[in-house]
Amino acid sequence: MGALGDYLLEIAKDNLGKDCGVRADTFGYLQRSFPGFVSEVDAQEARRVGELAVHYSMEQSSGSVAMRRKAGDRYEIEYFLTPLDTSRG
Repeated sequence: MGALGDYLLEIAKDNLGKDCGVRADTFGYLQRSFPGFVSEVDAQEARRVGELAVHYSMEQSSGSVAMRRKAGDRYEIEYFLTPLDTSRG
């Protein structure tokens, strides 16, 4: 989405002039700009990640708390510690 926004931004600037007040936002940021509209599930999951981060830091564990959806028809999340150098590419 970022590349598309950048592309459209350049088209706008080319047609409106380089000094125009145009900016591109990536979806994902848009949702986070409305703190009053947080789903209960998102709030619970964020709190749990924070709790686990504190727990792991007290154990002096190195890593990042990650979430993974469990298989099945029901929405269920498992939390785990993953190495800091883990990346999805």
